[in-house]
Amino acid sequence: MARVFGQCSQIKAAISQSPGPERNTPSLARQAVALALCADVEQAQSLADELTKQYPKNTLINSLWVPVIRAAIQINRNNPVEAVKLLSRPSPTKLRQSSGLNIFAGWLILKLKSGNDAAAEFQKILDNRGQAPLSALYPLAHLGLARAAALTGDVSKSRKAYQDFLALWKDADSDLPVLQEAKTRIREAEMNHNDGTQGQT
Repeated sequence: MARVFGQCSQIKAAISQSPGPERNTPSLARQAVALALCADVEQAQSLADELTKQYPKNTLINSLWVPVIRAAIQINRNNPVEAVKLLSRPSPTKLRQSSGLNIFAGWLILKLKSGNDAAAEFQKILDNRGQAPLSALYPLAHLGLARAAALTGDVSKSRKAYQDFLALWKDADSDLPVLQEAKTRIREAEMNHNDGTQGQT
């Protein structure tokens, strides 16, 4: 999720230095998604092709991971219609949730500016926290929900989701771009709220 953190250069460097043993199925899939989100289309495409070639009968790879990877690639190629088709393919819901793909799908849908659909993906993670209570995906789902709500114009919901995200990440590195963004959005929301209140007096 380096793209979410605003750290694409770091993830690209880490992937290039990854030793051979780390090129297992989950690692390759996550690397491909990260690269696609970071707009490294050529390398993401190469990894997607490698996955389908090595695991032609793997349901997790071919029904879940590869469509998300290819959707991210299509978004970077300015083909939103094709991206939506890939993201809309039926997939095993429980398998998708357990693999963490809802978070990736949510970020891709955000890039398509579809706030309600993105919010639905993030809400699935928040509603099923019991499957992985310590997962880093949980606070990121709050961040995604905040951005999705902002897209739909629901300022109150967006502000609350940002506040929930900050509460969960209160001990994280303060220079992370997503933390700075969340704090900025909350300040802006509070300023707009105060301006509106003053205008009513």
